[in-house]
Amino acid sequence: MRKINLWLWGLLALALALRLWKLGQADLWQDEIGFLNITQPTSSPWVVFLSYWDLCISIAQLPFSGVMQNIYINMAGVDVVNSRFLIRFPAAILGALSVIGVFKLT
Repeated sequence: MRKINLWLWGLLALALALRLWKLGQADLWQDEIGFLNITQPTSSPWVVFLSYWDLCISIAQLPFSGVMQNIYINMAGVDVVNSRFLIRFPAAILGALSVIGVFKLT
């Protein structure tokens, strides 16, 4: 069992490395641009939460992701929105961590 776990961790690390290698090479997609607009990079996380809360039924998305993106942008600097790699970086890392969580659950 331990050998299988090491193999799976290695596979996950390889997949994440390949994902990060190609992360910033494509333009932002329409949904990524929409998400970036909703996170309002120049606003505070509280303002983003309140605006999401007003729209959560119509956009079918809870405020947590938008607030987290807003906090990341404010911590990294607003110029991060000009980098396709840096704006996608948190989603790639959190996506890899979610695979770990699903693996542990199963």
